[in-house]
Amino acid sequence: MTEDSAGDADVAYLDVDADEFILRALNKHDVNGSKQVKWQAMAPAPTESMSSVMRLRLLGPDAAKAEGLRIKGPKFVGFGRALASTYLRAAKSIDDSREEFHGHADLDHGFRRPPTGEPLLPGEPADPSDEYQVAVFHYRGIANALCYFEDATPAPTWAGADLAAACANEGCADPCPHA
Repeated sequence: MTEDSAGDADVAYLDVDADEFILRALNKHDVNGSKQVKWQAMAPAPTESMSSVMRLRLLGPDAAKAEGLRIKGPKFVGFGRALASTYLRAAKSIDDSREEFHGHADLDHGFRRPPTGEPLLPGEPADPSDEYQVAVFHYRGIANALCYFEDATPAPTWAGADLAAACANEGCADPCPHA
């Protein structure tokens, strides 16, 4: 195999394994006071069908934190983490998309996020349309299955709980032991 300029193996597509951990970078508005991931954290942009996620296996904790800080900025608070198989109970697919950055993947929900007019703020009631309610139920199902890993320090490297450690129950216990 040859190496490209980014150091990636010259592979057009790399399958995501069901047993690898997938991360979603979170900001302070993505987590509630009980340290649970809100459904809005998993929803793609309005009218889009994919959410950006990261592959821990390819990035490692320090590079994942660097990307989380780059994506979320100073409001970065940590990660939502689950096995790929957990995400895939609800989502259509997880596709490697290293053209964004090494370790990036697209979580394809299988449908476009229905438009709602004005963006919802956390705690606002959802639009009563059936299509929108189904979408919120879908995103909430994924968010509820995530284990929240809080960023312990403002340091440039990861100092939180071990991102590669398995939870007692995938989706974590209540309350999550990693918080």
